[in-house]
Amino acid sequence: MTTPTRYATLCVLALCAALPTQAAPPGVSAACGYVSTFAFPPETRFFYPAEISRIDEKSVFESTQEHRLPPGEYTLKVYEKIDAPELRVDNKHRGYAKLLKIRVEPGHIYRIAAKFEHLRPFDRNRYWEPVVWKEESRPCTL
Repeated sequence: MTTPTRYATLCVLALCAALPTQAAPPGVSAACGYVSTFAFPPETRFFYPAEISRIDEKSVFESTQEHRLPPGEYTLKVYEKIDAPELRVDNKHRGYAKLLKIRVEPGHIYRIAAKFEHLRPFDRNRYWEPVVWKEESRPCTL
């Protein structure tokens, strides 16, 4: 991602963080957590961007990088977006989506990435794994 694009993304994040949050209406639970592919994972640890295409059996918009969920167990269908010089294989010859089971706790955000297994010989089903590379506290907002 280019520097201007990253800068614009950070500006949007700063504006969103400044927006006031709303309390849940009476009788509605405000408990939630998030799964996200929005933040840039540290490539120095061989974590690369990923994309979530399904949460349990429900398709989600791949352009949506953050998903608000009620607390509970989920299965995410994840695709890798690895752009590493060590991976000298064209996209069409790479593996398929993988599943990541995750327990979402209220007030937390889980950052999802593709962990590149750079020391393994290339095998289209074993060169990466979906992982939670970072977990942070985050209040639930409506």
